[in-house]
Amino acid sequence: MDLARQALTISPDCADAYLLLAEEAASSLEEARELLERGVAAGERALGPEPFEEDVGYFWGILETRPYMRPGRARRDALGARSASGKRSDISMSARTTTVVPGAEQRAGRRRMS
Repeated sequence: MDLARQALTISPDCADAYLLLAEEAASSLEEARELLERGVAAGERALGPEPFEEDVGYFWGILETRPYMRPGRARRDALGARSASGKRSDISMSARTTTVVPGAEQRAGRRRMS
């Protein structure tokens, strides 16, 4: 975890560092969700606006977008865990992911049902 924290001091836009902290260091689902949201925001900043305008539908095929997609996917999964517990939560990242990766929601649903 020290290396993930070090990475964030060097580059606050290191989305994978937030993902690692959420998966390995978070003490609650809420803390993990917050770290994942920060990871998504970091990924957006690192990418800039162009991919969200020009590469819609191809995000998983573009390696540079993966650091943005990984915490987004983990966040969506965490929101699913929260929804399964009976609590209502904000799903704005899922809506954005569905926009940049058409069919992402359906694939995620099939994966959870398996």
